[in-house]
Amino acid sequence: MGEVTFFPEGLIHYQQNLSCETATYISALNSEDPGVITVSTQFFKLPDEAVQGSLGQDEHTVKQLIDGLPAGPAEGCISCTEKCGWSVE
Repeated sequence: MGEVTFFPEGLIHYQQNLSCETATYISALNSEDPGVITVSTQFFKLPDEAVQGSLGQDEHTVKQLIDGLPAGPAEGCISCTEKCGWSVE
């Protein structure tokens, strides 16, 4: 059984295999390197006042949130591979 999903260019989305079963992923893109944009990274590039107002938080709390952001989406791979007992080499 499989699934097919169409993501228009620029639409925020993600893909994740939630099980430890092998999955096949096929992707057709309009570029060899379409890049990665994370919502949190882009959101926190807004002016400080906009972020604070959107979240209803003070400057100190927003700074703590920014400091706690992962470097990128790949950091979640470690816990996933450990859960499934796979080695990453």
